[in-house]
Amino acid sequence: MSQKQTVNEYQFKMAQNILQQLRKAISPDYLGLVSTDGHSILSLASPGFIDTDAVASLAASSYAATRQLAQLLTDSDFTMMFNEGEPLNVHIAQVSDNVLLVVCFRRVDSIGKVRVLTNRAIGALSDAIIRYDAEQGPRRDDKRFTESAGAAVDRMLHAEGATEDGTD
Repeated sequence: MSQKQTVNEYQFKMAQNILQQLRKAISPDYLGLVSTDGHSILSLASPGFIDTDAVASLAASSYAATRQLAQLLTDSDFTMMFNEGEPLNVHIAQVSDNVLLVVCFRRVDSIGKVRVLTNRAIGALSDAIIRYDAEQGPRRDDKRFTESAGAAVDRMLHAEGATEDGTD
């Protein structure tokens, strides 16, 4: 069975840059880009973190179940999940039709700050993934987009722009 390509090499590099900057800003235990079919696309985890492939698969399954619940309740716009636990919280959000962002972070981190910075990263990831077709690669305006996307990522992930209660 062949697996549909979720991101191309260019999108992967853009996503890697965005996730590395998000990781510096919020220091999560796990940060992963996951396909909606449960495959890990890219993951950054603390040393000794549990099986990242299992986290990817279970997060995608949980998200799919929540989407089905939303459809059952006639609300087709559930695009984010947040699970609060002891000692970790899990934030799962839709980046594109085929891609999710999964963030596992400690309770000592400000939930508001994590959500604001994660939402900003989702915007940048969504641009990087949706703007480019997985088969065709970057469009002709690639250089201009790369420069503007890099500047936007720098601006959006600056922690100074986020407050502890999650407002800008």
